[in-house]
Parts: sequence; C-alpha cells; structure tokens
Amino acid sequence: MDASRSWAIDLAAWIVQDGNYPDFEQGQTAEFALEFWPIGELESTGPGLRFARRLSDATYDVCGEVIAGAAGWWVIDIGDLQVFRNAAPSGVTVGSWVRGTIGLGVDPFFYFERLHQIDGIPPLVYTWSVDEIQLQTAPFIRVDNALVRDANRWAWRTVDRTHASTDDDGNGSYLLSCSLTSVAPKRSSTTAT
Repeated sequence: MDASRSWAIDLAAWIVQDGNYPDFEQGQTAEFALEFWPIGELESTGPGLRFARRLSDATYDVCGEVIAGAAGWWVIDIGDLQVFRNAAPSGVTVGSWVRGTIGLGVDPFFYFERLHQIDGIPPLVYTWSVDEIQLQTAPFIRVDNALVRDANRWAWRTVDRTHASTDDDGNGSYLLSCSLTSVAPKRSSTTAT
C-alpha cells in the first residue's frame, strides 16, 4: 500500500445528510471504504499488473483482480486499494481480472452497515488524511425531464469543509483529495455514524 499517494474521491451531499458521516473538513483524518461504479463495461482480461490511473475528477482507468464476491457484491484489488461494488457481479468470478474505467466514492453505508459482516469480504475501511475538499460549481440545467450539471461550466472551488445541508441548496457534490495513512484496513469506521 502506497501511503503517500493522493486519491480523488467523490462525495455526494446526501451521504452526509442521511447522517452516515459528519461534514468532512480539510486536514482531518477520516475512515471509510471506497465504493466503485463502472463507467461503461469492465472487460475481462488476463492476470497482469494491478493499477489505478486517475483520468479526471474521481474517475480512474483500472486493472485488478476480483478477490471476493457473492450475490449482490464484489471486491477488486487495484493495487494500493481494494474497492467494492454493491451490485451483483456481471460475468466475473473470484480470481478473474477486469480492466476499464470506474468512479470512486465514499461508501454511503453499504459496507459499514452490512457488507463488513459477511464471511469472505475483506476489511475495506481505510484511514485517510483529507488534504483538500472541492465543491462542484456548475449550475444545474434541464435536459429532457432531468436536472443535470452544465458540462460546459464544469468547475471546482476549494472549500475548508463540506456544508452538506446548505452547499448548493443541499445538492452539493464534492471531490475529496485524500492520502492513505499507514493504518491497515479494518471492518469498522470511527467516522461513520
């Protein structure tokens, strides 16, 4: 585990608003697992080098081994981290390798409330140093029947802390820049409430 590497991690305001975590502050030490979501399809590949290369925001090009999984969840080892997906694996089995683009975000509650108790799932709660917090400033626009952020005005503003209940009228989207500490991963979080 490379404790000096910085990771960009997505945090939606609702995760804090639901009471799962307190507001995050720059300079704090926080404990949480990382949930991943595929952006497009993850392709099966042969064994190789585990890696995660940041593309933009909290999006990464990854290659890793599926190290655990069952109906409704799976875990991939991407080198410095092991990350989970709270969804049934599609066409992958433990021991297979995958490659593709993923997003990384703070575990909303899936791991610290339920998954950590399942036999076979590894400890996934990492201890992080929160080095920087950025708030998305692009306004929402209507596209068809949905409100989405205006991609033409995509920008981040550095803030000292999250104010999940008031930032962007409670719709804040944050990018946490975090460094791993040397503390071994565990199954519980002192940060999660």
